[in-house]
Amino acid sequence: MIAALEIVAVVLALAVVAGLGVLIARRQWLLSREGIFSCEVRQRLPRNGSRWVPGVARYSGNSLLWYKMLSASFRPTLVIRPRGARLMDHRAPSPQDGLLAVNSHRIVRLEVHTPGGAEHVMELGLAPESLMGLMAWLEAGPPGGESYREFD
Repeated sequence: MIAALEIVAVVLALAVVAGLGVLIARRQWLLSREGIFSCEVRQRLPRNGSRWVPGVARYSGNSLLWYKMLSASFRPTLVIRPRGARLMDHRAPSPQDGLLAVNSHRIVRLEVHTPGGAEHVMELGLAPESLMGLMAWLEAGPPGGESYREFD
């Protein structure tokens, strides 16, 4: 009986260590990418509420790749393309923004088009210098078409 419990404890400890190893390897891989910057995302979807999700983003070719901070996946969670994306406005954080309310960040409302053609509004929390880069990237992109894809 004791031997079985010890085996279970060892297997659980190895699973925890392996999980932490994957998270650490992913974090190192992300931080080794050029042009990575902090970017929180809030998607205003009625079915799952509205909350800020911390992450990092980087530009790759004609796409903005966004990675969830706490994920084991090496694939981006969101891919935004300038084609069809529109910067609606930007503002300073308010108390209603909750945990994101970092005074140096700007809240950006971005309208994007899903693969089905539907319009979708999302918010990004960015540092001012990242906002300037986003604005320049959006202006340089071609008009029209699909601009947003979400992965699990």
